[in-house]
Amino acid sequence: MYLEQGAIRCAGWLLHEALALMMISLWVLPLDQIISVFRSTEGV
Repeated sequence: MYLEQGAIRCAGWLLHEALALMMISLWVLPLDQIISVFRSTEGV
């Protein structure tokens, strides 16, 4: 019983972390593209 609760909690934590990483990547990728566009326009 205790092990099952721990496994469910661990699975939920992993799912939460995966979703957080996806959200972060969705925010970071456009920022990275915008920064690269600014750098290319500045000619750095």
